[in-house]
Amino acid sequence: MKQALNKTGKCSISQTYGQGGAALAITLMLLAFLSLAGISGLRAATVALRLSTALQDADQAFALSTRAIDHALTTARDDPASLPASGTQTLPTLRDPAYPESRADGEIRFAGTQSCPAPLTGTRYDYEIRVTATAGRGALSHQRQHFYYCRPACSTPPCAETGPVKSGWQVTQPD
Repeated sequence: MKQALNKTGKCSISQTYGQGGAALAITLMLLAFLSLAGISGLRAATVALRLSTALQDADQAFALSTRAIDHALTTARDDPASLPASGTQTLPTLRDPAYPESRADGEIRFAGTQSCPAPLTGTRYDYEIRVTATAGRGALSHQRQHFYYCRPACSTPPCAETGPVKSGWQVTQPD
């Protein structure tokens, strides 16, 4: 609205049309565009957060299965008599107190005997550790570790025995 003096010197109010409606329409379109951009940014941030959480869960499952294999190898080193002479032996379930939903289950399987590699002599006892670990949101990690012991053929102690020798390692991802 515009105020002006008319010919008689009195103040008159006149309306001018034109630019006022266009400014309102442009402002409303900008506001709608900024709202859509904000919603898109929020959705992108939510997707990125879900992806990073899934990666953290997969890393947690991998770390837990690696710890379970290390625990089994340490047990094999410290107490080789506890290894199965045939068949499989179930490993104790390993859990991470920081992540109560995570767990690692596995087994040690006796894989057979053969001759020790040179320069060692005696019998080589082959084993395979298989571990499956689960973490949050269904993250899985499957690992296999092959190792062997060489036990010398001697009749009188002390017989020098090798510790567990890692001979292969494999990580398989679920389909």
